[in-house]
Amino acid sequence: MDVSFSAVFRDDLERARILLTLGDARSIRCAEKRLEEASRNLAILRTINLTLNETLDPRATLKTLAGLLRSHAEVDAAAVFLMDGVTLKLNFAEGEGFRKETILSRTPAPGQGLAGACALRREPVLVLDLDFPGDLSPEPFLRTEEGFRSACAAPLLAANRLLGVVEIFRKEKPEKPAAWAEMLSSVAAQASAALHRGFLVEELERAILELNLAYDSTIEGWSRAMDLKCREPEGHTERITEMTIRLARRTGVKEKDLQAIRRGAVLHDIGKMGIPDAILTKPGPLTEEEWKTMRLHPVYALQMLQPIAFLRDSVAIPYSHHEHWDGQGYPLGLKGEQIPLSARIFSVVDVWSSLTTDQPYRKAWKADRAGTYIRENAGRLFDPEIVKAFLGMIGDSGDS
Repeated sequence: MDVSFSAVFRDDLERARILLTLGDARSIRCAEKRLEEASRNLAILRTINLTLNETLDPRATLKTLAGLLRSHAEVDAAAVFLMDGVTLKLNFAEGEGFRKETILSRTPAPGQGLAGACALRREPVLVLDLDFPGDLSPEPFLRTEEGFRSACAAPLLAANRLLGVVEIFRKEKPEKPAAWAEMLSSVAAQASAALHRGFLVEELERAILELNLAYDSTIEGWSRAMDLKCREPEGHTERITEMTIRLARRTGVKEKDLQAIRRGAVLHDIGKMGIPDAILTKPGPLTEEEWKTMRLHPVYALQMLQPIAFLRDSVAIPYSHHEHWDGQGYPLGLKGEQIPLSARIFSVVDVWSSLTTDQPYRKAWKADRAGTYIRENAGRLFDPEIVKAFLGMIGDSGDS
């Protein structure tokens, strides 16, 4: 017994009142032990919850889940299976604590084995003795190869969708089977939410990628049509675009802004779709009237691209790449840094490409002559800093 004494009333030595308290020490200690165990399990679950929510990568979540379960005092091995939506089988995804590799090749269908039974029932399945599994049929290797005695499986469910199954194994019977199964169910619920969130992010990223690929395929088709109309050499737009991206990186443009620059470079001459073929493919020099018409192609590009939401950030190059650093360009006569940076970058590459490529009215220049022209027009046609970066890039790579 636990005994305690305390004075509750005292006015003199002859009238002292003492409260005597007696308690069952064993029940108190059991209650304290249960409280400590509950607190420990709560701390473990909190740690698992925080750890699982640190990443949106499903593969990292699976590895973390198996590792956290394996670290539990009453778990000798843990395995996670994911549902294949095509074959409707459970594929092994992650595991820890297994001696042999048999587990790696397991692909049970719903109803087959411990994981399959759990998937079919969509509720936890507990087997305290694998030698006497009742109406379940756990895989024999769990006992013969791995030496497990007890097993428990819990479904990974999110938004009424079966994501997979998580299993734990022990070489002895758990001290408290109900608490053992409850622990796994709690962890499985947390892992399900983390996995579901990760899968949604992956699906969203995949959808965005597919949408961007569709966008890019469309604008690349427009560009090829433009190259054919202008009788440009095969691969002209791809080369000039790749060179523009390299120069943009060299001048410090952030990666997040390169997509708009790339699309702008691909569509740099899209406005020429509105220029008559007689002017566009004329073999000789253009007249002043023809030049007036030709100089309208940036305006046509703006009219074509501005209404398209995903191309609004890419309009700068098609609209402004004929602006000059000294303000004598077109269509607006912008000067210096009034010209968008992407257009300043592209204009250098565009002139270089034009000079070093055969044209209907002249032969291609050699690289040194074109480089001299670019250098001499820094501060007049081109941003001097961009020219410096461009010539450095050409020198480093040996482009010609």
